[in-house]
This record gives sequence, structure tokens and C-alpha cells, in this order.
Amino acid sequence: MNGYFLKHVFAFVSCSLRISHWECWAFRWSICNTECDKQVLFADKVLKFTSSGKMKRRILLITDFALYLVDPESDALKRRIALAAVEKMCMSELCDNFVAIIIPTEYDLLMASTRKTEIVTVLVETAKSASDYDLEVAFSNRFEYNAAADLVKEIQFEEVEDSAGLALLIAKIVHYPSHVEVLLG
Repeated sequence: MNGYFLKHVFAFVSCSLRISHWECWAFRWSICNTECDKQVLFADKVLKFTSSGKMKRRILLITDFALYLVDPESDALKRRIALAAVEKMCMSELCDNFVAIIIPTEYDLLMASTRKTEIVTVLVETAKSASDYDLEVAFSNRFEYNAAADLVKEIQFEEVEDSAGLALLIAKIVHYPSHVEVLLG
């Protein structure tokens, strides 16, 4: 990826977040000329989980050919995933913001977004229209994902009641022998 492309990726995202209308058109023109993507279908802020379990802020951009993850602080493109490389998406059966995008040829992507349903819908519809295959969406309160090339983790979702009788959702990312718990509220 060249710097010109990255500059305009950020410009489009700025447009999505209501910054500059002119920059949006500049980005759309540059992405068509640089990556052969024809249309930007989705852009929003997400939290990406690293292989160590840390959360990183990213901007997710979905085009008709790929997903892009951009670091909003440095405007650097961190990852490009071709849509054709995505095998399936995994989500819990509970109301949470987590989605895992499973990519057999490389490490998977675990992220959290308040717009999870939109992300999944855009990916499923794009896969269907671009290559006429149904992208699988698996629902389970426990699934594995490849956090790195040589590191498989399991995420477990559980709904529990607190002392006041309110339902809380807990997500545990398990890496044996230790694990990280995230209280979702």
C-alpha cells in the first residue's frame, strides 16, 4: 500500500464520521485506482483484539473486494483481508458486540462493534453478489479462533445475574493456562 492510498482511506473514514465531503470523493477515486475496489460499503470505528488479548482502536472499511483495518492515530493501514479469503463469521447467541472473522489462510480477526449486525450483513451480501457463495455465519456461545499463526484461543460467552438481579454478559478469552475476562455490562 502506498502513502497516497492510506491518506485517502482516512479521508473516507473522516467523511463517514462527518468531517469533509471533498475528502470522501478523493478517497473513493484513489481506492478505485489503487486496489480495484469499486465501492465502499461500510466504514466505522471498531475494537480489534490482538493475539495477547489487548484491545486496539481501528477503523474498519469494507469494500466490494476487501476489508481494511486502519489505525486512526497514525492513519496507517494495518491489515487488508480479501473477501474471498473469509471462510465464515462466528458470533455468540447473546446480545454482545463481538464477531470473529475466520480466515483459513492467515490469522483470524476478533473485533467488537456496536454495528456488528451491519458488518455481518454487508459481508454476507457482498460475498453472495461478488462470488455467488453463501458466507457462513455460525452462532455459538463458545468458539475457537486463530489469534496468531500459531496461537488458537477460545472465546466463551456467559450471561449471569448480579446481586441486584440484573443480567450481565461476560466474555472470556481463554488461552490455556490463563484467561482474560471482559465484563460487557
